[in-house]
Amino acid sequence: MLYTLFGLTAAALFGIGAYNVYGLDGLMEHAWIEPVFWSLIAAGVIVPLVEHPVRCKLCALSAHFKSTRALCQGSPCLHA
Repeated sequence: MLYTLFGLTAAALFGIGAYNVYGLDGLMEHAWIEPVFWSLIAAGVIVPLVEHPVRCKLCALSAHFKSTRALCQGSPCLHA
């Protein structure tokens, strides 16, 4: 949820900044502003979906090579 909030905040700040730099007419002329705006929001939604599996895989890989699960004891990914 925090990443989504950061994505929305970053998109809002970007939109306000683009409006201050280009004005209302400039926003319509520059085609790159809208995809960047929506990409910031999408990044805030996608990062939590990707973060958990990546963290689990890194924890499992670390446990495999170190032959200890001390770093990942609180992880719900590894089942002893």
